[in-house]
Amino acid sequence: MRILTISNCPLLEHQGSGYVIVNYAKNLRELGDEVELHGPEEYELFHGKVRRGKYYRQVLGMSRFAAKRVRDCEYDVVEFYGAESHAALKALKAHRDRKFITVLHSNGIELNVRESLMRHGVHNTPGGRPARFYNLNHDENIRSAFQNADGVLLVSKFEEDYAKANRLTGRFGAEGIANPLPEIFLNVAPHPRTERVLGYCGSWIERKGVSAVREGATRLLRDFPDWRLLLVGVGDGFDTQAHFADVADRVQVIPFVKSKEQMIEMYQRMTVMVVPSYYESFGLVTAEAMACGVAVVASRTGFAAGLKDREEAMLMAQPTAGELHSAASELMRDDGLRARIARTGWERVQSLRWRPAAQRVHDLYAMWLDQHRAGMRR
Repeated sequence: MRILTISNCPLLEHQGSGYVIVNYAKNLRELGDEVELHGPEEYELFHGKVRRGKYYRQVLGMSRFAAKRVRDCEYDVVEFYGAESHAALKALKAHRDRKFITVLHSNGIELNVRESLMRHGVHNTPGGRPARFYNLNHDENIRSAFQNADGVLLVSKFEEDYAKANRLTGRFGAEGIANPLPEIFLNVAPHPRTERVLGYCGSWIERKGVSAVREGATRLLRDFPDWRLLLVGVGDGFDTQAHFADVADRVQVIPFVKSKEQMIEMYQRMTVMVVPSYYESFGLVTAEAMACGVAVVASRTGFAAGLKDREEAMLMAQPTAGELHSAASELMRDDGLRARIARTGWERVQSLRWRPAAQRVHDLYAMWLDQHRAGMRR
């Protein structure tokens, strides 16, 4: 198949979405597909010259660019990453006798993001406060993107369930395919932990459930004086004393991690890791930590929503300080339970590999393309 891929984010492998897009392209090529890959620098209006209005500049630029590419070349699949593609998808759907299918990839359905956060009284902003008055609502455009695509690909069963429940499935359906892990994480052999380290990894923002970490971890360090807390990726200028007061001397902060090798080292220092996010489309840190043999406490969102409670991870009913304290303290007290969950979790993520994921995408495209062309012949 000949595939045109247009991404709403930079095609940089060291960044989350870029990592996924670049590796799907690489693995589909290895399966024999021809993949033509384009990032924002090729279509976004005034790219690198204007900072404001990025959403609108991408919507317009993506639509114009896609129209030109399908006019100049023949494709079997035209795939987009991001709901900024809504205008392009609507225009391509109207093409008379088109032989290609369109696919929308989503790394997080914005409607699901907002609804998940609002259930906890949090807004989708770094501080968790309401957006500025000039930040317009794009719900109808988002729905349009999903409804005008032929097929929809998502990054977890959690997202797939939301799409199906809300009729955001495209013409032929929606499927969640878990994000594969880099090979380096799948080569980590589990080993017994000697240190007693509670870990957190991620940005220090409200949607990650940091209020629960702040209160819950403080209580845990008071209850378990031989344990320490390791915070990774929380950024420069983190005020440990302000957040953890009387236990701050047992908290270590690693503001940034520069490589996957260093990230593995950080995970291997953790005995238990907490992920109390209000929302994750997938939640890569959960899967990465499990691959490194960490026993994880997580909220029921993204990849973690499909894990077996008390077997592959300790799942919280709600991402609160009380739930976090209860689940983590049980693991911290019970060496046997902690070891079993760490081992079963490690086994669970060994299937998160690129080749089977790319094969599934290839097979879906072939099936949807056959369905589309069969409909043209009727």
